[in-house]
Amino acid sequence: MGPVLFTFYINDLPKIVQYNTKPSLFADDTSLIFSNPNYLDFKTTINNVFSQLNKWFGDNLLLLNYEKTQYVHFTLKGTVLHDAPAGYNNNFFSNSTSTKFFGMIIENTLSWKAHINHLLPMVCMACYSVRTIKPFMFQENLKSKYSCFHSLMTYGIIFWGTSTHSIHVF
Repeated sequence: MGPVLFTFYINDLPKIVQYNTKPSLFADDTSLIFSNPNYLDFKTTINNVFSQLNKWFGDNLLLLNYEKTQYVHFTLKGTVLHDAPAGYNNNFFSNSTSTKFFGMIIENTLSWKAHINHLLPMVCMACYSVRTIKPFMFQENLKSKYSCFHSLMTYGIIFWGTSTHSIHVF
């Protein structure tokens, strides 16, 4: 019942966000996507939205955790980044070069190198464990073991699977 009540509690959050901002809610995770080619307008938009968010949080007896809040400024490779500190009432959150979004690590240049590097050790351990137990198990049991890590490899592959940083493990 907890997740349902939480959803009812925050269902009006996307309505208060304006200024061409797209909210994304999933369970207890909220992301906001800002888009503006003009740096000054972009900075103003961020500050206005977080002013509205903090008012909403206060009205609903909640607090925004600035230590867990981060923002990623997506750019093209080689583009000079402007530091746009974001926050409210001298509480600022960190600018990050990557973030975990729906289980995938997304870098500010939309490269998948960090995500692939995150998956590689897990896939290598799984391959090693299957090779190690193969002589001692029936094929049906090996398929069961394989299914445990198959989801790791295939989750989000439509996005990162064609990356130039792909590493083939055989």
